[in-house]
Amino acid sequence: LIPLAVTRPASGRIDPDDLPALTRLLHAHIVLAAPQRLMVLGAAACTALFTEALVTMRGSLHHVNHDRGQWAARISYHPRTLLAQPMFKRQAWRDWMDIAKDMHP
Repeated sequence: LIPLAVTRPASGRIDPDDLPALTRLLHAHIVLAAPQRLMVLGAAACTALFTEALVTMRGSLHHVNHDRGQWAARISYHPRTLLAQPMFKRQAWRDWMDIAKDMHP
């Protein structure tokens, strides 16, 4: 589990001015962890890694490219979103099942 921001901003949203520095830090943490797969949770993390919206990225396998490697990733909703909008839980469960299938074909 690698958070995009180590503390939650008071507004609940990450300041766009902070995103480039946080993205570099996120990439460094991914390289250190060297995971088999990534589960990217939330719109901010999705935008940081892929520069695209969560709703367009969800539901398929993507790759995070870095100079030290490439990692397969799935995108899903942040847990806070699931608490606020339970209607997305079914889609999130499907995302978790998909990443499990990716890891154990």
